[in-house]
Amino acid sequence: AGWWDGMNKISHMYLTVITTSLSVYILPRMSELTDKWELKKDILRSYKLIIPFMLVSTLIIYLLRHFLIWLLYTPEFYPMESLFVWQLFGDIFKIAAWLISNLMLAKLKTKEFVVTEILFGLTSLLIRYICMKQYGVVGLNIGYMINYILYFLCMVWLFRDILFCRKPLE
Repeated sequence: AGWWDGMNKISHMYLTVITTSLSVYILPRMSELTDKWELKKDILRSYKLIIPFMLVSTLIIYLLRHFLIWLLYTPEFYPMESLFVWQLFGDIFKIAAWLISNLMLAKLKTKEFVVTEILFGLTSLLIRYICMKQYGVVGLNIGYMINYILYFLCMVWLFRDILFCRKPLE
């Protein structure tokens, strides 16, 4: 449990910095845009900035995992290294989904937001439980990754009318 919690704390620290700084721009921008094509362009522009940044950040964290454990924890936490790859892949999908899910808040889709939060909170518990039974502690992080892949796919499906709209004829 300590390894899993330690991994979650590392993940939470850097994701908080990313989401907090991006929220200052993304949520107000999405709120002001009403045209689907403009929303799509803005989302794609954001992805072009966020995804490369996430890939580089997670790669650096992965490469420095041993050092980070040494710096933040005790030698008893070194087995936690096996959790990093699953958590970091999950974090990439979490941020990818987070960007789209902000549309629910920006467009006042409160019911959809509450339903998806509850649904994916429950699926997270179920998937993590199943994966933990199958793979042990690392299964918790595998379950985290699977849940955020599913959440991302759900967000794409919910906002498919915006994400797959075509450029209007001029």
